[in-house]
Amino acid sequence: MDKSIPDGNTLKRKIGIVTFLIFVLSLIPLLLISRYDHSSVDDYAFGFLTAQTWMKTHSFIQTLYSACRQVDVTYFGWQGTFSGLFLNALQPAIFGENFYMWTPIILLFSFVIGTLMLLKVFLLDYMKTDKYNFIIISLLILILSIQFMYSPVEGFYWYSGGILYTFFYSLTLILFSLVLLYLKSDNPFAKIFYAAFSSILGFLIGGGNYTTALTTVIILFFIMAYHAIQKNRHAIMLSAIFTFSLAGLIISVTAPGNAIRQASVGHPNAIKAIILSFVYGAYSVCNSTTVPVVIAWLFLIPFIYRIVRDSEISFKHPLIFSVLSFCIYCSQVTPPFYALGLSLPERLINIVYYSYCILVLMNLFYFLGWISKKIEGQIFCNKPNWKNVIQDMLSIGRRYAGQISIVMAVLFFCTSIGLCTVAKGTDGKPQFSGLPTSVSAVQSLLNGDAKTYDTEANQRILAYQDTSQKTVQVKDYSVKPYLLCENDIVEDGSDWRNQLVAKFYGKESVQLKLSNR
Repeated sequence: MDKSIPDGNTLKRKIGIVTFLIFVLSLIPLLLISRYDHSSVDDYAFGFLTAQTWMKTHSFIQTLYSACRQVDVTYFGWQGTFSGLFLNALQPAIFGENFYMWTPIILLFSFVIGTLMLLKVFLLDYMKTDKYNFIIISLLILILSIQFMYSPVEGFYWYSGGILYTFFYSLTLILFSLVLLYLKSDNPFAKIFYAAFSSILGFLIGGGNYTTALTTVIILFFIMAYHAIQKNRHAIMLSAIFTFSLAGLIISVTAPGNAIRQASVGHPNAIKAIILSFVYGAYSVCNSTTVPVVIAWLFLIPFIYRIVRDSEISFKHPLIFSVLSFCIYCSQVTPPFYALGLSLPERLINIVYYSYCILVLMNLFYFLGWISKKIEGQIFCNKPNWKNVIQDMLSIGRRYAGQISIVMAVLFFCTSIGLCTVAKGTDGKPQFSGLPTSVSAVQSLLNGDAKTYDTEANQRILAYQDTSQKTVQVKDYSVKPYLLCENDIVEDGSDWRNQLVAKFYGKESVQLKLSNR
């Protein structure tokens, strides 16, 4: 080996350590700001029965029973997402508002665990790569997913929105990890465990948000169909997992409450929903492929190429894989377009973006794998010798890996900050938007907005808990941190948001007094 070229493992270890440190440092402000998080909107609606039960009995068993009652009431009166409703009824603030700080911790770690688990199985068990490649690729995907998500507050800091979307998306990642482990394992007891746990998760995911439930069923169907066509013995158990997932989705879709909710929105149109799904899918891919994201993909290409070059997978049909993955990507927005028309909630756009990061990664693996097999087999033109050209490029890249990594890191951070916009706020001070999630958290912590918001929220709660007052008027927040303030009550006491808060605290009316009035 040319001694001027650094050892590959040493380079990857250093890059892996740096990536790990950046990821950990990026999580710290997201966790620190969680102490200032508070309930809002649907947290009060879904947590009403359980909060009342806990306050009266302090019995966790009775509270679980009330959560089941909440599922029954909502299933027949508004929507059918039964497993999501059950978890929503157990939002942390029912045990006391100070417990709401656990919301971002639960959602962040479930997302991190789900992503790491899926990529661990894919990279280490299937692609047979080493731990350094796993650390670099998986943590960079997590950094992209968390830092550039559409609405961090609805993804991680608002329980009702985050638990139904981010959490169930994370469960889906775990489900497919288990399915892949089932297909890989030779241990009969392990296979039974993977299949059983996958079936349970599939059923529960079917009762979560319709986007994740439908996408899960579609992917499971293709996996099952592929093994059935191959006359593989795994097809039977895969069909069982698919059936459990489909059963959960059917139970959710056929809920009587869905018809009531649909009547308030309008008549659905299936053809229009499908067309809009493909249009939005193309827009979403373009919108998500920002400059820092492109830099991240370019940075990963050499790592991925080396992995697929040594893989035994053939990667024969890149176009079919790309088209199929794009169709699956688009299918995520078909349910909301069908049920809600052109409206897409931000919490849903979050999980569409999460899936973008995973699907682009998988497509990079497949296309680079296809290219590597073509080059290794010298199917491309022999003049120039593409195999030698690629080897020379990789050698140059390894020789200057440190310098290249530094340059790309600087470009990544500069272009990330470049995504933000600055406008004049209502108080005359600069107002930033579009900041990476962790930068936004640091800003709110350093300028005191997070603490101020927490103080004012606690003052409201004291007013709500004052049993001597049946009609409560609270002040508007003087600051509304981007990560913490999801939705607020208004001046009109008859507004649905105000009514939810009033019902939760046993008030006749709750109103907002604007600071300039």
